[in-house]
Amino acid sequence: MPNDYCGPGRYPDRWCENNLCLIRTLAGRELNDIELYDYLINLLVAQPQAQQMPRYTNPRNVLRDIRALEEKNLEILRDIYMDITGEDIDPIREPFTEPVNYRAGIERALFNEIRDAELYRRLYLDTTDPELRDMIFIMMTNEYSKADRLNYLYARTLL
Repeated sequence: MPNDYCGPGRYPDRWCENNLCLIRTLAGRELNDIELYDYLINLLVAQPQAQQMPRYTNPRNVLRDIRALEEKNLEILRDIYMDITGEDIDPIREPFTEPVNYRAGIERALFNEIRDAELYRRLYLDTTDPELRDMIFIMMTNEYSKADRLNYLYARTLL
């Protein structure tokens, strides 16, 4: 996709051809994950005993924090795409399907985060621009942070 933003002096055409579609895919995956987290948060009815839990262990709050990281990653992807192409991003999305239950939703979310981390790693390794690599690194580590929090929520479903 050669344009004024890709090519000599900016991002090589090869990089753009290989990675602009990946950026659109990652944006779509982040949007799908936001939708999944909204669904999971709504499944959890506010419970009086949850009010007494520390904020960082309350499952609804953990899911809200994860969703906030998804939104942060999506915003970074939008900024990157705009910077490279001069256009708004058109995310590539798959249709949302509701999980059969809360635990299945947590399992899906966990494996989504692991897959997203792999995709961010691929993008990171193919990028030489230091500023862009830093932004990709932040998004990649956000994926690991979300996966850790989902492991906590998954372990709670086993109690």
